[in-house]
Amino acid sequence: MPYTILSGDTLLGETELEFPPAQPDTLSGTFRPTAAGNAILPAFLESMAAVLGIGAMLQREGLTRERRGDDLGRAIREALLRTPEGQRVAAAQAAIEALRLELRDPSGAVVRTRQIVLSDAMRSAVAFGGLPAEAPAEAEAAGLAPYVVSVLL
Repeated sequence: MPYTILSGDTLLGETELEFPPAQPDTLSGTFRPTAAGNAILPAFLESMAAVLGIGAMLQREGLTRERRGDDLGRAIREALLRTPEGQRVAAAQAAIEALRLELRDPSGAVVRTRQIVLSDAMRSAVAFGGLPAEAPAEAEAAGLAPYVVSVLL
């Protein structure tokens, strides 16, 4: 019996959480989405893109430890509140939080989690320049699972 991921009463997909833990209190595995799960995957891609956009904002704003010293944390928080990049991250995070994702174990019991991240690993790598456009189709043809779930307990 697999673990399930839900948003409210809507089943988004299943996973065995079969990958070796990358660090304590983490679980991950192949994610097998339902149609509803496929529909929400773009929200996670947008979140990743938004976070990656923060690097350019930090450079543009001159937010480095060398320039800001101990004031760096406050300066970054302020920049996130007032810049388009920060607003994009906040909007993406709000969209994911609104899903109220829930992990259930094979018996159906709710597993307490701090974060659940769903990703289309291959398409994300293409979108961010790490793989050629044909890579997802080739991986799928080879039987590789394109979706991954990562859970922080």
